[in-house]
Amino acid sequence: MSEAPTRRRSRSGGGAARRAERTAVKIETAKYIERNIPNFEVLSDAALDIIETNAETVLAEIGVNFVNNAPALERWRAAGAQIEGERLTSFTSSILRISE
Repeated sequence: MSEAPTRRRSRSGGGAARRAERTAVKIETAKYIERNIPNFEVLSDAALDIIETNAETVLAEIGVNFVNNAPALERWRAAGAQIEGERLTSFTSSILRISE
């Protein structure tokens, strides 16, 4: 009896399609995150006013030292603050609200 030679099975076709899939540029965009938590105010306007008033009091009574920062001192001086050495000693609260 003669035995038929066994053939090795190989893939047939589709190589070009698999190669095209591997080399294709895939761009995935991030999904949009939707915020489901409502916005809320941590502090009331009255509480913010208290903090602002107290900050102004601390700045007025204690002052601020600007060590080795002559340009900052010049800007404060130009805005109307009183400077002694490297220390901001006196200013009006309206100076703090000047915006550029």
